[in-house]
Amino acid sequence: MAPSIRSSALAGLALVFSTAVATCPPFNGTLIIENYRLYPENLDFDSEQCKLYLGSNFNSTVMVYDPYTQTQDIISFPGITNIEPFHVSGIDYDPKTGTIGISANDGNPFVSNGANVTGGNVTRDNFIIRYNPRSKSIVFKADLAPFIQEVQQQTGLLGNGIQDMVEDSVGNSYTYITFGARGLAKISPHGNVSTWYATDQIGTPNPFFPGIYGGMIFHAPSNKIIITDSAGGRFNTFDAAAAQGVPTTVDMTGFPSDYTGVSCDGLLNPSRYVNQSVLLCSEDAFGTSGSITVFRTSNNWVSAKYVGSIANDDPLAYGSIPSATVQIANSLYISPFFATDGPVQDTAGNRTSFPLIDITAKVDALVLPDGATVSKTFC
Repeated sequence: MAPSIRSSALAGLALVFSTAVATCPPFNGTLIIENYRLYPENLDFDSEQCKLYLGSNFNSTVMVYDPYTQTQDIISFPGITNIEPFHVSGIDYDPKTGTIGISANDGNPFVSNGANVTGGNVTRDNFIIRYNPRSKSIVFKADLAPFIQEVQQQTGLLGNGIQDMVEDSVGNSYTYITFGARGLAKISPHGNVSTWYATDQIGTPNPFFPGIYGGMIFHAPSNKIIITDSAGGRFNTFDAAAAQGVPTTVDMTGFPSDYTGVSCDGLLNPSRYVNQSVLLCSEDAFGTSGSITVFRTSNNWVSAKYVGSIANDDPLAYGSIPSATVQIANSLYISPFFATDGPVQDTAGNRTSFPLIDITAKVDALVLPDGATVSKTFC
Protein backbone atom coordinates (compact mmCIF):
# COMPACT_ATOMS: atom_id res chain seq x y z
CA MET A 1 0.00 0.00 0.00
CA ALA A 2 1.25 3.48 -0.83
CA PRO A 3 2.57 5.41 2.17
CA SER A 4 0.66 8.49 3.30
CA ILE A 5 1.79 11.55 5.22
CA ARG A 6 0.78 11.03 8.83
CA SER A 7 0.65 14.59 10.09
CA SER A 8 0.52 18.15 8.84
CA ALA A 9 2.42 19.39 11.88
CA LEU A 10 6.13 19.36 12.61
CA ALA A 11 7.16 15.79 13.29
CA GLY A 12 10.06 16.75 15.53
CA LEU A 13 12.56 15.55 12.96
CA ALA A 14 15.97 17.16 12.73
CA LEU A 15 17.47 17.69 9.30
CA VAL A 16 20.63 15.61 9.10
CA PHE A 17 23.12 16.85 6.53
CA SER A 18 24.84 14.32 4.29
CA THR A 19 28.08 14.47 2.35
CA ALA A 20 27.47 11.25 0.44
CA VAL A 21 28.68 11.01 -3.15
CA ALA A 22 26.35 9.77 -5.88
CA THR A 23 26.66 6.00 -6.27
CA CYS A 24 23.81 5.09 -8.61
CA PRO A 25 24.65 2.80 -11.54
CA PRO A 26 24.78 4.39 -15.00
CA PHE A 27 21.40 4.77 -16.64
CA ASN A 28 20.50 5.82 -20.18
CA GLY A 29 17.87 5.59 -22.86
CA THR A 30 14.32 6.84 -23.08
CA LEU A 31 11.93 5.28 -20.58
CA ILE A 32 8.16 5.17 -20.25
CA ILE A 33 6.34 5.23 -16.92
CA GLU A 34 2.91 3.61 -16.86
CA ASN A 35 0.52 5.21 -14.41
CA TYR A 36 -3.02 6.49 -14.95
CA ARG A 37 -3.14 10.29 -14.95
CA LEU A 38 0.40 10.70 -13.63
CA TYR A 39 1.00 13.97 -15.54
CA PRO A 40 4.33 14.97 -13.93
CA GLU A 41 4.90 18.72 -14.18
CA ASN A 42 8.19 18.49 -12.29
CA LEU A 43 10.48 15.79 -10.92
CA ASP A 44 13.85 15.16 -9.31
CA PHE A 45 16.27 12.28 -8.71
CA ASP A 46 17.57 10.97 -5.40
CA SER A 47 21.19 10.02 -6.11
CA GLU A 48 21.57 8.13 -2.81
CA GLN A 49 18.51 5.88 -2.96
CA CYS A 50 18.55 5.94 -6.79
CA LYS A 51 14.84 6.83 -6.92
CA LEU A 52 12.96 9.33 -9.02
CA TYR A 53 10.33 11.58 -7.43
CA LEU A 54 7.59 12.84 -9.75
CA GLY A 55 4.84 15.29 -8.88
CA SER A 56 1.52 13.90 -10.11
CA ASN A 57 0.13 17.32 -10.82
CA PHE A 58 -3.60 16.67 -10.98
CA ASN A 59 -3.76 13.75 -8.54
CA SER A 60 -1.84 15.88 -6.02
CA THR A 61 0.43 12.97 -5.10
CA VAL A 62 4.11 12.15 -5.49
CA MET A 63 5.31 9.03 -7.27
CA VAL A 64 8.45 7.29 -6.04
CA TYR A 65 9.84 5.48 -9.09
CA ASP A 66 12.80 3.14 -9.39
CA PRO A 67 14.09 3.46 -12.98
CA TYR A 68 16.25 0.35 -12.58
CA THR A 69 13.42 -1.99 -11.55
CA GLN A 70 10.45 0.03 -12.85
CA THR A 71 8.71 -0.31 -9.50
CA GLN A 72 6.63 2.56 -8.18
CA ASP A 73 4.93 3.77 -5.03
CA ILE A 74 2.66 6.73 -4.33
CA ILE A 75 2.88 9.27 -1.50
CA SER A 76 -0.54 10.75 -0.73
CA PHE A 77 -1.37 13.82 1.34
CA PRO A 78 -4.49 13.95 3.55
CA GLY A 79 -6.44 17.12 2.86
CA ILE A 80 -4.59 17.66 -0.44
CA THR A 81 -4.60 14.52 -2.59
CA ASN A 82 -7.50 14.45 -5.09
CA ILE A 83 -8.91 17.66 -3.64
CA GLU A 84 -9.52 20.76 -5.76
CA PRO A 85 -7.88 23.16 -6.37
CA PHE A 86 -4.58 21.54 -5.36
CA HIS A 87 -1.83 20.70 -7.80
CA VAL A 88 1.45 19.06 -6.82
CA SER A 89 3.83 20.69 -9.26
CA GLY A 90 7.20 21.65 -7.78
CA ILE A 91 9.47 18.78 -6.68
CA ASP A 92 13.04 19.23 -5.46
CA TYR A 93 15.24 16.62 -3.79
CA ASP A 94 17.80 17.99 -1.34
CA PRO A 95 20.83 15.64 -1.24
CA LYS A 96 22.21 17.45 1.80
CA THR A 97 19.29 16.37 4.01
CA GLY A 98 17.84 13.46 2.03
CA THR A 99 14.42 15.14 1.97
CA ILE A 100 12.02 16.23 -0.76
CA GLY A 101 10.54 19.69 -1.20
CA ILE A 102 6.98 19.44 -2.53
CA SER A 103 4.75 22.27 -3.72
CA ALA A 104 1.06 21.59 -3.00
CA ASN A 105 -0.45 24.68 -4.54
CA ASP A 106 -3.56 26.38 -5.85
CA GLY A 107 -3.95 25.20 -9.44
CA ASN A 108 -6.27 28.02 -10.55
CA PRO A 109 -3.52 30.48 -11.59
CA PHE A 110 -1.99 27.84 -13.87
CA VAL A 111 -5.25 26.58 -15.36
CA SER A 112 -6.10 30.21 -16.24
CA ASN A 113 -2.54 30.99 -17.41
CA GLY A 114 -2.25 33.74 -14.82
CA ALA A 115 -5.66 35.34 -15.35
CA ASN A 116 -7.15 34.03 -12.09
CA VAL A 117 -4.95 34.55 -9.03
CA THR A 118 -7.88 34.50 -6.58
CA GLY A 119 -9.85 31.47 -7.82
CA GLY A 120 -8.82 29.19 -4.98
CA ASN A 121 -8.14 30.57 -1.55
CA VAL A 122 -4.76 32.28 -1.24
CA THR A 123 -5.16 32.14 2.53
CA ARG A 124 -5.41 28.35 2.47
CA ASP A 125 -4.29 26.60 -0.72
CA ASN A 126 -0.50 27.01 -1.02
CA PHE A 127 1.96 24.89 0.94
CA ILE A 128 5.57 23.81 0.71
CA ILE A 129 5.95 20.39 2.28
CA ARG A 130 9.32 19.02 3.37
CA TYR A 131 9.08 15.22 3.33
CA ASN A 132 11.51 12.53 4.49
CA PRO A 133 11.18 9.53 2.13
CA ARG A 134 13.24 7.28 4.40
CA SER A 135 11.05 7.69 7.50
CA LYS A 136 7.96 8.38 5.37
CA SER A 137 7.07 11.40 7.44
CA ILE A 138 6.69 15.15 7.24
CA VAL A 139 9.47 17.45 8.41
CA PHE A 140 7.26 20.52 7.97
CA LYS A 141 4.25 21.83 6.08
CA ALA A 142 4.79 25.54 5.48
CA ASP A 143 1.79 27.77 4.78
CA LEU A 144 2.57 30.38 2.08
CA ALA A 145 -0.55 32.50 2.73
CA PRO A 146 1.15 34.97 5.11
CA PHE A 147 3.95 35.44 2.55
CA ILE A 148 1.51 36.16 -0.29
CA GLN A 149 -0.38 38.60 1.94
CA GLU A 150 2.81 40.36 3.05
CA VAL A 151 3.97 40.79 -0.56
CA GLN A 152 0.59 42.37 -1.31
CA GLN A 153 0.94 44.70 1.68
CA GLN A 154 4.46 45.74 0.67
CA THR A 155 3.83 46.17 -3.06
CA GLY A 156 0.09 46.65 -3.53
CA LEU A 157 0.10 43.68 -5.92
CA LEU A 158 -1.89 40.48 -5.47
CA GLY A 159 0.01 37.47 -6.73
CA ASN A 160 -0.39 33.71 -6.74
CA GLY A 161 1.11 30.67 -8.40
CA ILE A 162 3.48 28.83 -6.09
CA GLN A 163 5.43 26.03 -7.73
CA ASP A 164 9.21 25.40 -7.83
CA MET A 165 11.57 25.60 -4.87
CA VAL A 166 15.28 25.18 -4.11
CA GLU A 167 17.37 24.53 -1.00
CA ASP A 168 20.59 26.26 -0.02
CA SER A 169 23.64 24.71 1.65
CA VAL A 170 22.28 25.14 5.19
CA GLY A 171 18.78 23.76 4.69
CA ASN A 172 16.73 26.87 3.91
CA SER A 173 14.17 26.56 1.11
CA TYR A 174 13.12 29.27 -1.33
CA THR A 175 10.08 29.63 -3.55
CA TYR A 176 8.52 32.37 -5.66
CA ILE A 177 5.24 33.87 -6.85
CA THR A 178 4.68 33.15 -10.55
CA PHE A 179 1.87 35.54 -11.49
CA GLY A 180 0.87 39.09 -10.62
CA ALA A 181 3.63 40.05 -8.17
CA ARG A 182 7.36 39.71 -7.72
CA GLY A 183 8.31 38.02 -4.46
CA LEU A 184 10.56 35.32 -3.00
CA ALA A 185 9.88 33.43 0.22
CA LYS A 186 12.54 31.93 2.45
CA ILE A 187 11.60 28.90 4.55
CA SER A 188 13.82 27.89 7.45
CA PRO A 189 14.82 24.25 8.07
CA HIS A 190 11.98 24.12 10.62
CA GLY A 191 9.35 25.51 8.24
CA ASN A 192 9.21 29.16 9.29
CA VAL A 193 8.32 31.39 6.32
CA SER A 194 9.57 34.93 5.75
CA THR A 195 9.43 37.34 2.83
CA TRP A 196 12.98 37.41 1.52
CA TYR A 197 12.43 39.71 -1.46
CA ALA A 198 9.50 41.76 -2.80
CA THR A 199 9.19 44.72 -5.13
CA ASP A 200 6.45 46.51 -7.03
CA GLN A 201 8.71 46.70 -10.09
CA ILE A 202 7.40 43.68 -11.99
CA GLY A 203 8.16 44.66 -15.58
CA THR A 204 5.96 43.67 -18.51
CA PRO A 205 5.11 39.97 -18.81
CA ASN A 206 5.83 38.59 -22.24
CA PRO A 207 2.87 37.81 -24.55
CA PHE A 208 3.42 34.03 -24.66
CA PHE A 209 3.77 33.46 -20.89
CA PRO A 210 2.44 36.04 -18.42
CA GLY A 211 4.55 34.86 -15.48
CA ILE A 212 6.84 37.23 -13.58
CA TYR A 213 9.20 34.57 -12.24
CA GLY A 214 9.92 31.06 -13.56
CA GLY A 215 12.23 28.13 -12.92
CA MET A 216 14.95 28.43 -10.26
CA ILE A 217 18.00 26.49 -9.05
CA PHE A 218 20.64 26.71 -6.32
CA HIS A 219 24.22 26.86 -7.62
CA ALA A 220 26.24 25.40 -4.75
CA PRO A 221 29.74 26.36 -5.99
CA SER A 222 28.89 30.08 -5.82
CA ASN A 223 26.17 29.93 -3.12
CA LYS A 224 23.77 31.65 -5.53
CA ILE A 225 20.11 31.18 -6.26
CA ILE A 226 19.46 31.56 -9.98
CA ILE A 227 15.90 32.40 -11.01
CA THR A 228 14.22 33.06 -14.33
CA ASP A 229 13.02 36.65 -14.62
CA SER A 230 10.41 35.84 -17.26
CA ALA A 231 9.09 39.39 -17.43
CA GLY A 232 12.65 40.66 -18.02
CA GLY A 233 13.68 37.84 -20.37
CA ARG A 234 16.85 37.08 -18.37
CA PHE A 235 18.31 35.29 -15.34
CA ASN A 236 18.78 36.93 -11.95
CA THR A 237 21.02 35.68 -9.17
CA PHE A 238 20.67 36.12 -5.40
CA ASP A 239 23.36 35.57 -2.77
CA ALA A 240 21.91 32.90 -0.47
CA ALA A 241 24.03 34.23 2.42
CA ALA A 242 22.27 37.60 2.37
CA ALA A 243 19.77 38.42 5.10
CA GLN A 244 17.42 39.81 2.43
CA GLY A 245 17.41 38.98 -1.26
CA VAL A 246 19.02 41.44 -3.66
CA PRO A 247 18.82 40.57 -7.37
CA THR A 248 21.78 40.77 -9.71
CA THR A 249 21.19 40.56 -13.44
CA VAL A 250 23.19 37.91 -15.29
CA ASP A 251 24.95 39.30 -18.37
CA MET A 252 23.63 37.17 -21.25
CA THR A 253 25.07 36.76 -24.75
CA GLY A 254 24.81 34.62 -27.85
CA PHE A 255 21.07 34.76 -28.50
CA PRO A 256 19.85 33.90 -32.02
CA SER A 257 17.83 36.48 -33.92
CA ASP A 258 14.53 34.65 -33.38
CA TYR A 259 14.93 34.35 -29.61
CA THR A 260 12.25 36.16 -27.61
CA GLY A 261 13.81 36.17 -24.14
CA VAL A 262 14.42 33.66 -21.37
CA SER A 263 11.17 32.18 -20.06
CA CYS A 264 11.92 28.93 -18.22
CA ASP A 265 9.05 26.84 -16.92
CA GLY A 266 11.68 24.66 -15.26
CA LEU A 267 15.43 25.08 -14.75
CA LEU A 268 18.10 22.41 -14.22
CA ASN A 269 21.76 22.92 -13.27
CA PRO A 270 23.07 19.38 -13.86
CA SER A 271 25.86 17.99 -11.71
CA ARG A 272 26.95 16.05 -14.78
CA TYR A 273 29.19 19.01 -15.65
CA VAL A 274 32.13 20.26 -13.58
CA ASN A 275 31.21 23.30 -11.44
CA GLN A 276 27.61 22.94 -12.63
CA SER A 277 28.46 25.25 -15.51
CA VAL A 278 25.37 24.41 -17.61
CA LEU A 279 21.72 25.45 -17.32
CA LEU A 280 18.86 23.65 -19.07
CA CYS A 281 15.86 25.95 -19.47
CA SER A 282 12.45 24.45 -20.27
CA GLU A 283 10.91 26.93 -22.70
CA ASP A 284 7.36 25.84 -23.44
CA ALA A 285 6.77 28.43 -26.17
CA PHE A 286 10.12 28.41 -28.03
CA GLY A 287 9.86 26.43 -31.25
CA THR A 288 6.95 24.40 -32.59
CA SER A 289 6.38 22.33 -29.45
CA GLY A 290 8.74 23.93 -26.96
CA SER A 291 12.48 23.52 -26.54
CA ILE A 292 15.20 23.13 -23.98
CA THR A 293 17.46 26.14 -24.32
CA VAL A 294 21.01 25.56 -23.11
CA PHE A 295 23.26 28.09 -21.38
CA ARG A 296 26.82 27.90 -20.15
CA THR A 297 29.01 29.96 -17.83
CA SER A 298 32.73 30.18 -17.15
CA ASN A 299 32.44 32.56 -14.17
CA ASN A 300 29.84 31.11 -11.77
CA TRP A 301 26.87 32.73 -13.51
CA VAL A 302 28.09 36.29 -13.47
CA SER A 303 27.46 35.91 -17.19
CA ALA A 304 25.81 33.25 -19.32
CA LYS A 305 26.15 32.29 -22.96
CA TYR A 306 23.33 30.80 -25.01
CA VAL A 307 24.84 27.77 -26.79
CA GLY A 308 21.79 26.30 -28.52
CA SER A 309 18.46 24.56 -28.11
CA ILE A 310 17.02 21.05 -28.20
CA ALA A 311 13.56 20.72 -29.68
CA ASN A 312 10.83 18.83 -27.85
CA ASP A 313 10.19 16.85 -31.02
CA ASP A 314 10.43 13.20 -30.05
CA PRO A 315 7.35 11.35 -31.39
CA LEU A 316 6.62 10.08 -27.88
CA ALA A 317 6.30 13.69 -26.72
CA TYR A 318 3.78 14.73 -29.38
CA GLY A 319 1.21 17.14 -27.95
CA SER A 320 3.34 18.11 -24.96
CA ILE A 321 5.43 20.97 -23.64
CA PRO A 322 8.87 20.31 -22.10
CA SER A 323 7.99 21.59 -18.62
CA ALA A 324 11.01 20.07 -16.85
CA THR A 325 14.33 18.31 -17.27
CA VAL A 326 16.02 15.93 -14.85
CA GLN A 327 19.34 14.19 -14.37
CA ILE A 328 19.00 10.46 -13.64
CA ALA A 329 22.40 9.10 -12.60
CA ASN A 330 24.66 10.10 -15.50
CA SER A 331 21.97 11.03 -18.04
CA LEU A 332 19.74 14.01 -18.85
CA TYR A 333 16.05 13.83 -19.72
CA ILE A 334 13.12 15.92 -20.90
CA SER A 335 9.91 15.27 -18.99
CA PRO A 336 7.09 16.13 -21.44
CA PHE A 337 3.97 17.60 -19.85
CA PHE A 338 0.75 16.90 -21.76
CA ALA A 339 -1.01 20.05 -20.65
CA THR A 340 -3.80 19.96 -23.26
CA ASP A 341 -5.09 16.41 -22.74
CA GLY A 342 -7.97 17.59 -20.57
CA PRO A 343 -11.11 19.55 -21.50
CA VAL A 344 -9.29 22.83 -20.78
CA GLN A 345 -5.61 23.72 -20.51
CA ASP A 346 -3.71 22.28 -17.54
CA THR A 347 -6.33 19.74 -16.51
CA ALA A 348 -6.10 15.95 -16.55
CA GLY A 349 -6.94 13.75 -19.48
CA ASN A 350 -6.93 9.95 -19.47
CA ARG A 351 -3.32 9.27 -20.43
CA THR A 352 -1.56 6.27 -18.88
CA SER A 353 1.93 6.35 -20.49
CA PHE A 354 4.42 9.10 -19.70
CA PRO A 355 7.83 9.15 -21.43
CA LEU A 356 11.13 10.61 -20.29
CA ILE A 357 13.29 11.46 -23.30
CA ASP A 358 17.07 10.98 -23.08
CA ILE A 359 18.82 14.13 -24.41
CA THR A 360 22.28 13.55 -22.91
CA ALA A 361 24.13 13.29 -26.22
CA LYS A 362 22.39 16.38 -27.58
CA VAL A 363 23.31 18.48 -24.55
CA ASP A 364 26.91 17.23 -24.63
CA ALA A 365 27.14 18.17 -28.31
CA LEU A 366 26.25 21.78 -27.45
CA VAL A 367 28.25 22.36 -24.26
CA LEU A 368 31.44 20.32 -24.60
CA PRO A 369 32.72 22.27 -27.64
CA ASP A 370 32.10 25.45 -25.62
CA GLY A 371 34.37 24.29 -22.82
CA ALA A 372 32.13 22.36 -20.42
CA THR A 373 33.64 19.21 -18.90
CA VAL A 374 31.81 16.06 -17.82
CA SER A 375 32.52 15.31 -14.16
CA LYS A 376 34.63 12.20 -13.54
CA THR A 377 31.74 10.90 -11.40
CA PHE A 378 29.67 10.52 -14.55
CA CYS A 379 32.30 9.47 -17.10
